[in-house]
Amino acid sequence: MPEIIDLSHTLTSDISVYPGSDHPVLKNTASLQREGYREKELVLSTHHGTHIDCPVHILSEGLHTGNAPLTLFYGKGFVMDCRAFAPEEKIPAGMLHSLEPELSGTDFLLFLTGMDRYWKSPEYEGRYPVPGHEAADYLTRFHLKGIGIDALSIDPVGDTELAVHKTFLSGNILIIENLTGLEKLLNRKFLFCCFPLKIEEGDGSPVRACAIVEELLTTL
Repeated sequence: MPEIIDLSHTLTSDISVYPGSDHPVLKNTASLQREGYREKELVLSTHHGTHIDCPVHILSEGLHTGNAPLTLFYGKGFVMDCRAFAPEEKIPAGMLHSLEPELSGTDFLLFLTGMDRYWKSPEYEGRYPVPGHEAADYLTRFHLKGIGIDALSIDPVGDTELAVHKTFLSGNILIIENLTGLEKLLNRKFLFCCFPLKIEEGDGSPVRACAIVEELLTTL
């Protein structure tokens, strides 16, 4: 049987959020004692927790969670170890050139920064390495479905230009943020999944991101 690795943070009311954003609300609206069943009310942003950004997040039109084909949300994954980079350092295009064989056969490139260890702490909202503009441009040459990161954003926190977001989303490349546990996938072949809620014209959605790993899987 294949191994399934959870790459999602648990959704709670005290999760890390982008500075200035409200926290989610999880409220018990029914209990076994009163109603005989359990139920929760959720007040969420489309960008709470482990989530995807769709092109309409920053573009006037394009793919969203209501019209994107399901095939866009799964595919071969590859983890790039970026833990040696300093906070706020830009991942250069030159480092990606040596990975061209891997990138050519991959659907999702996932950046491992190690920031997930700071989840729910002030450090998580601080500085972290992200791909530079040249690196983002270079990645659009490949047939990627998505770019993921175990940090708050694919752009530096507080960046209002969102240049890297625009580069990827303009090319219909999904962005997956707030991943966790990527170190478990280093040097392994896996199928990455990030299926969203089917929200009408959704600019994004929380997802249950996971990796399906089987060492002897010959189809990857």
